[in-house]
Amino acid sequence: MDREDIKKQITIAVVLVFIVSVILILTGSAINLSIRGTQEREAQKYMKEIVSQYKNIIAAQTEGDLQALEAAAAFVGDGGAVDGKTALPYLKDYLDAVNGSDDFIRMGIVTPDCLGYYIDADGGEHDGIDVGDEEFVRSALSGRRVISDLTEDRMAEGSVIVYGVPITHGGKVIGAVTATRTTSNLSDIIGREIFGGAAYLHIVDKEGNFILRSSHAVIQKPMGNLFDDGDVTEETRQSILADIKNGGDSFASFRYQGEAYWVTFIPLDLNDWQIFCLVPQTFLDHNINAIFWCFCAL
Repeated sequence: MDREDIKKQITIAVVLVFIVSVILILTGSAINLSIRGTQEREAQKYMKEIVSQYKNIIAAQTEGDLQALEAAAAFVGDGGAVDGKTALPYLKDYLDAVNGSDDFIRMGIVTPDCLGYYIDADGGEHDGIDVGDEEFVRSALSGRRVISDLTEDRMAEGSVIVYGVPITHGGKVIGAVTATRTTSNLSDIIGREIFGGAAYLHIVDKEGNFILRSSHAVIQKPMGNLFDDGDVTEETRQSILADIKNGGDSFASFRYQGEAYWVTFIPLDLNDWQIFCLVPQTFLDHNINAIFWCFCAL
């Protein structure tokens, strides 16, 4: 074999090695992308299942509260007329019967002319208060069961949520029963650890404004809107807001101080609120890489 033949064979061998290497690299990259895509879909599915469980807990809590109010409203409505002052002792007995350590802090009767008569869990009374400016009160007087947005307590300090249901007699609305609850119950629910404390739950409205922030927050400084900080592209932001406003769920990425997070949004079916969860992508990357390297070792 002459020198030219040897040179050609070496060249062919080098080219073949190069081609095989490129194929292996491309195949490995395709496999890696496929595995990561599969893992991302599984992460999205699993996160949705976890957040849906918390949504169901909140839904059960609010439904139980509304049913409690409807029982009180049915009793008051049996009389055929609403006398807020006269009904207060009954509401106090009802508060004592249904309350635990952090349940309703106040119940009340609202007359058709939007005058409210309230009694606190400790027995304090508030009579003849004009609550016509409260949208949820007007909704209850129109025959709807309602829950207010987070609002400042007009009779004490702090933020509260207020429930309202109509009082009916003979098929007509003759008033409303209301109950006020602090946010501590919801805060306790969203403050529970997920993934061993690696994930975080919060509640926002359809604009991304915080209703409740978990104490386990990635960004510890005060924030009014979830887009106030962090690295979220405008395209992602608009996509998330569009999903929220359409009442659907959403899944996207979020970065803060160089770390990447997966975030999923699930509608609460309560006002326009959404519950969302953040999980560090590094929490999932370990599983992704383990699968990939096990495949490569085969």
